[in-house]
Amino acid sequence: MKKIILTFFLITTDLLLFSQSYDDYIAKTLNELDNGNHINAISLCNKAIEIDSNNDYGFIFRGLAKFKLGDIRGAISDFDKAISINIRNEGNNVYLLRGIAQLSLNNNIKAIEDLSKSIEFYSKDNEVSYAKRAEAKLNIKDYKSSSFDCLKSIELNPNYSEPYLICGMLCLVNGNPNDAIEFCDMAIKISPKYGKVFFIRGSAKLQLNDIENGCLDLSKAGELGFSQAYDFINKFCK
Repeated sequence: MKKIILTFFLITTDLLLFSQSYDDYIAKTLNELDNGNHINAISLCNKAIEIDSNNDYGFIFRGLAKFKLGDIRGAISDFDKAISINIRNEGNNVYLLRGIAQLSLNNNIKAIEDLSKSIEFYSKDNEVSYAKRAEAKLNIKDYKSSSFDCLKSIELNPNYSEPYLICGMLCLVNGNPNDAIEFCDMAIKISPKYGKVFFIRGSAKLQLNDIENGCLDLSKAGELGFSQAYDFINKFCK
C-alpha cells in the first residue's frame, strides 16, 4: 500500500510540474525579477530548464538573477550556456549581459570581446554596449579608443548618464579637471542621485584646489552610497 501511495505521489508531482509550460515559468520569472525577488526567479528558471534545457531564456534570466544577487561567476556560467544554445542570441542581448558581468570582475579584455559582439549583432541597446566598452578600455588605459566609445554612446542617446561619467573619468586621468567637471555636470542633470558622478566631480575640484566644493561633492557621493568617497574625505577634507 505504501508503495502505491509513493508511486501516486511521484506521478502527481510530475503532472504538476509539466502542467505548467516553459513559457508559464518564464513569465513568472520576469515578474519576480521586476519585483526584485531574485531567489524566486532562480527557482522558477530551474523548473523551466527542467522542462526544456535547449531553450536559452531559462539560462539568460537565471544568469540575470544570479548577477543581481552578486553571484557573478554563476551568472557568467549561465550566459555561457545560453550562448552555446543560440550563438547569436537573436532578440536577447546576452553578450551585453556577459560583458557587464566580466567587467564587474575586472576581466576587461573578455568584457571588450563580448561588448564588441553586442555592438556587432544588435542595433538596439548599443549606447549601453559602447559605454561599458569605454569603461573596460579606460581600465586597460586605452584612452583614445575609450574616448571614441563614450562619445559614440552619447551620440546614440544623449539622455544616458553613464557615458558622461566615463568621459569625465577620462578627462580626470588625462589631467583635464575642468572638462571632467563639465561632463559630470551633464551626468548629474540626467541622474542626480548617481553617487559616483559626485565622487568624480569632487575629485576634479580637488585637483583644481577647490577644496570646499570638492569636499561637498565627496560628501554628497557618500550620502548617495558611494562609500569610497569617505576615504577621500578622511584624506583631503580635514
